[in-house]
Amino acid sequence: KLALKQGADLVPVYSFGENEVYKQLIFDDDSWWRMVQKRLQKILGFAPCLFHGCGLFFPESWGLVPYCKPITTVVGEPITVPKIEEPTQDVIDMYHAMYI
Repeated sequence: KLALKQGADLVPVYSFGENEVYKQLIFDDDSWWRMVQKRLQKILGFAPCLFHGCGLFFPESWGLVPYCKPITTVVGEPITVPKIEEPTQDVIDMYHAMYI
């Protein structure tokens, strides 16, 4: 919708392997941490998660630096979008289908 209002071209981009650069801590269903996570989910509307990467100086330690895993990014052909001040839902759906 914003692309149509601005007349900005759309470029579809997708990356593979992003889920591998960090590890998520999964809590047991009966643990205290899981209870806190569920309580925060009710308050915030989403379940916050704890994640980690490798350490800055030692790869086997925990840290916030992402693990060295390959990420493959695929870039599609640009989709030319006309500038339409008030696009209808049909036009939005058509360009959304082209993007997908």
